[in-house]
Amino acid sequence: MTTIELLKELRKHRILSEKRSLMHGRNKASKIIVYALSIFFIIYLLAASIMLAFAVITEGIKALTLICTIFPIIMVIDFSFRFIMQQTPSQIIKPYLLLPIKKSICIDTFVFRSLYNAGNFIWFILVLPFVIMTMFFSGQLINGGLVLLLYLLGILINSQFYLIVRTLVNDSIIWWFLPISIFLVFTMPAYYTGVIDLNNLFLFYSSFGIGLFEDKWFYWLFPTTLLILLIQINRKLQLFYVMKEISRKKKEYNFHGKSLNKIIPQDSVGVFLNMEIISIQRNKNIRKGCIFAMLAAFMMSLICTFTDIYSSIYAAIYWCLYNYIIIGSIILTKMMCYEGNYIDTLLIRKESILTLLRAKYYFYSTLLLIPTVFMLVPVFMGKWSIEMLISCYIFTIGFQYFITFQLAVYNKNTIPLNCKLTSNHSLETNYYQILVELFTILTPATILGVTIFLFGEKIAWIVITIIGLLFITTHRLWLNNIYNRMMKRKYENIEGFRKSREQI
Repeated sequence: MTTIELLKELRKHRILSEKRSLMHGRNKASKIIVYALSIFFIIYLLAASIMLAFAVITEGIKALTLICTIFPIIMVIDFSFRFIMQQTPSQIIKPYLLLPIKKSICIDTFVFRSLYNAGNFIWFILVLPFVIMTMFFSGQLINGGLVLLLYLLGILINSQFYLIVRTLVNDSIIWWFLPISIFLVFTMPAYYTGVIDLNNLFLFYSSFGIGLFEDKWFYWLFPTTLLILLIQINRKLQLFYVMKEISRKKKEYNFHGKSLNKIIPQDSVGVFLNMEIISIQRNKNIRKGCIFAMLAAFMMSLICTFTDIYSSIYAAIYWCLYNYIIIGSIILTKMMCYEGNYIDTLLIRKESILTLLRAKYYFYSTLLLIPTVFMLVPVFMGKWSIEMLISCYIFTIGFQYFITFQLAVYNKNTIPLNCKLTSNHSLETNYYQILVELFTILTPATILGVTIFLFGEKIAWIVITIIGLLFITTHRLWLNNIYNRMMKRKYENIEGFRKSREQI
């Protein structure tokens, strides 16, 4: 088989990969909802594009200035969204590791395929109508084409940078400092006058963008060279980690951590509480999720305290709820997926799963006290109110956890307890998880914002507190309901856990 034929065959495999996935044909209802949300997002981008175009036409704003000003914002959003859906080549390559073909060719195929992935062109739904209405219709064909080229280069750079960051973060959570430090460097123009001023930031990037259209060809050397450099780094990095993974000896995990036997009562729930604590101490995958959630809550609390970026009450509500639910969105949305490694043992004793669910509820409700301590800083600085903090905490462990715990019924894919870079557990196509994450992060903040707008803050805090307390006091009832539904799907879920274990 020639190299060209091999590349075509690998491309064909990736096109058919969804049909080979364990998740294919499942979660059809949630898949339809996700597709509907995607259509809504596309319509939203079209509407935003038309509104921006009319702002240029009616208010006399320069089209180049506006489109270059929003460029860094779109790049940040694009980079963040990739973590929900996109896999790295080192995750995709596992089925080909034992085949007699060059691994470098596999890596190159998947790296270059990431450049023309359909998801890379989603932002053109926002940019293309704007360019057509403001530039093509006014005869600025060259400038319009250059704007499209600028966004194409930016999105391709984003795609390669994401693959590099995602691979490094899978190896060690310390690598999160790479995108954070780069983000801080790119926001330095905002501090030009000694205080944070977003106008300086937007002015800098709009000036740089306009420079690309003033016959200064050397301006284009930077993004073009950066893209080529990132592609080469990505190719080498993916191959390095794949070879490191397949040559690694199986590691023995000798656990020396301490349980909390003296503090936690040693009844049936206490035993599972200790198991949750030991799981975080011992297992790399769960531990990384907890650390990342705590770091995110800590960083956002500092940003909200020492900057005025999120000074409005609606922004404060969103980030307060986000800091609380991020633990649930990272760990609890994968409920029973980690337990899939030993699900047969859990089912030996009657109602052990129910006891496990109760222990998880108590443990992760208590764990939210840590981000609560972080968020006391903006409370003491007068940025947030203590009523909002308490209400959001109660609402999260009540209603938000009620929604998140429902995934225990439908999750049936085993996740390795200790991360493997080449593992592919198809979480990116588990539409139930994606749907619950979107609902818990976006919907409550929106409803709460509307309630505050209509009835004021005090009424809103009382309403969400009552809702949260209602679900907290009835937690045994809805946990029992979840357990009973799990038992009805027991054999279907066990089959899914066992099949997915074979693919790890």
